[in-house]
Amino acid sequence: MEAPMKIIDRLLLRSFMPPFAVTFMIATFVLLIQILWVYIDDLAGKGLSIFLIVELLAYKCVSLVPMALPLALLIASPFLAFFSKLPITLRYSFSTELKVLALYFLYSSTALS
Repeated sequence: MEAPMKIIDRLLLRSFMPPFAVTFMIATFVLLIQILWVYIDDLAGKGLSIFLIVELLAYKCVSLVPMALPLALLIASPFLAFFSKLPITLRYSFSTELKVLALYFLYSSTALS
């Protein structure tokens, strides 16, 4: 029998997930635009359909997740620390743990590539 999710865990998830989702989408978009900027010479003037270009960007988007995830964690953790309704000691300890987790993801994604 699994233990139910604690109230504090639910509170942390509710207060952290919206900034994380927004920063993850923004980081993915910025990295995707960077990839598009690199490949614009190969794509422009070839008569490719919009569907094919969107498909190419979708495939590249999957490979950008290991880079966008640590960025989103690092950027979203101060939002939890400064703008949440959590007690002050819990805010900073959770924010520090998220930064350590993001640095671990960043290190592991650069080590694998």
